[in-house]
Amino acid sequence: MDLIINEILKNLKFSVDDEILFDDCSNKSMKIKKKKFHEINITESNKKIAFIDGGNFEIIKTPSLSLFFNRVYYCTYQNNKRINKKKIEFYSLITSNKEKINCTCFPQVIKNYEFNPFDKNLITSNKRIKLEKIGNLIRRLSELNIAKDIPSDFVVLDGSLDSTHEYEKKIISNFENVAGLSKTTNLITKNGLSVGGYLNQYTDKKNWYYNINENLFFVKLHKNSKYVFKLEYNQKQIDELFSLLINNTASWNSCIVI
Repeated sequence: MDLIINEILKNLKFSVDDEILFDDCSNKSMKIKKKKFHEINITESNKKIAFIDGGNFEIIKTPSLSLFFNRVYYCTYQNNKRINKKKIEFYSLITSNKEKINCTCFPQVIKNYEFNPFDKNLITSNKRIKLEKIGNLIRRLSELNIAKDIPSDFVVLDGSLDSTHEYEKKIISNFENVAGLSKTTNLITKNGLSVGGYLNQYTDKKNWYYNINENLFFVKLHKNSKYVFKLEYNQKQIDELFSLLINNTASWNSCIVI
């Protein structure tokens, strides 16, 4: 056991000259610089901020048919008070045959979707798409569709804005006020450390954000928090969004769906 612990500690060693390694096939990296850390200035704002999350579970499962129950929930806050909440529930029936996979929603919260059974973005080992994967994608699409229509100055989605399918990409490309906030990320440094954990050790600032690129940030919202979040959002009004997140931390932490 001591050998295992020593090996783990060796792989978690901190180095001041590490770099962020991007998780695509380019193998590009970015040197971490202290000047890219920014303090978050907490200000008063009358803007509205909404938090949205979703969940689902499978009720019926056969090789050619699957039925899911889905729930999406959002809360809207203004001046640290909840002013609106909504729960959307629906069933998604997924059926498969030789040519295609169809999904029909009851009630029709989102449009019906059709998939190629061998869609390269969804298959594994060149085998037909598992219906469970379609069910999870439908839940994701419902979150995205509902998020874009919430009447709020900012909408914060629990999770990433990365897209693996063209249906997701089409919705996300039209986002204007929707951010993705993730507790976890696959981004690592060149030395194999978690980017969030590494950045947290690199700076002595209390509430801060680190700008990776124009749409990607790492952010720490409270000096005692164990989380460094990944935030995806365009830079429009980014400082105001960070301030609202800090002011409403207790609120969005309580938005649990299923």
